[in-house]
Amino acid sequence: MTRVIAASALALSLLALASLALAHEGARYGIEIGAGIDEVSIGDTVEDVERAWGEPDLTSNGSLLIWWWFDTGLMVAFLSSEVFMMRAVVASGDIGTYWGATQEGLAIGDSQELALELYGEPEEVEDSYYSDEEHGEIFLGATWRYRTKGFSVSIDPSGKVDSITVTAPRVPESVEAGSWGRIKAAF
Repeated sequence: MTRVIAASALALSLLALASLALAHEGARYGIEIGAGIDEVSIGDTVEDVERAWGEPDLTSNGSLLIWWWFDTGLMVAFLSSEVFMMRAVVASGDIGTYWGATQEGLAIGDSQELALELYGEPEEVEDSYYSDEEHGEIFLGATWRYRTKGFSVSIDPSGKVDSITVTAPRVPESVEAGSWGRIKAAF
């Protein structure tokens, strides 16, 4: 009798998952380098993002419109009302960790060695330091940019991935003029 109940419960669970998959056919779940995160894509409008992820927990409307969802560890930045960048982060303070991964399998908390194995050497590396008289120079982490692929990875001081940022793949340097210069510093 117990086996019949367990088998029935398993069948119902699988049926529910199949129904969910059909209801979201074509939706992306996880990080697609150069394209988007879950149901949100580069180029989506403010309305598209709100429809997909609901109202953000925090908005900032300085030079860029930035939205945060604390429970999922996701951030989206808009330029001219369209998504140009999104970031998945590790938990910090009130912000939760994003638990998805890239198509190749890189996730928040993975090692920098795995990032190198999956994507090769970054096109650009920017190390971050803090410095004061008492402690001297302290390494805070690094950002590895893969601009032509459309993403960057932040590495914490222990060598773990603590954020993955998705952007549109970078255009060749000869075409780099225009809005790219304004947004380059944002990620």
